[in-house]
Amino acid sequence: MAYQYIKSAIHLGEANGDLEVTGSFVKIQAIPTGAPGGADSGSKIDKIEFGYSTPEATSLSQVSSSFFLPYGHTIEAPMCRIKAGATGSLIVYAG
Repeated sequence: MAYQYIKSAIHLGEANGDLEVTGSFVKIQAIPTGAPGGADSGSKIDKIEFGYSTPEATSLSQVSSSFFLPYGHTIEAPMCRIKAGATGSLIVYAG
């Protein structure tokens, strides 16, 4: 079930390089960049911290190793910190 209260979206593209964002995020979607049919098949994510973002809270869990999210795929969960790699683009939805 899709999250019903998305407030904004942030585009993390290849031009941004290694970029880390913090906030209250509910969804990440991988989108292709560059020439169609390129060699890469997904967007690189270096780190995700899952949990709710409040001044007092720390993250509940963390994916610490880099991985590729295939283009068109999404991750829907409460997230408070995302570090994007330099491959592909991500749309990060805040809620």
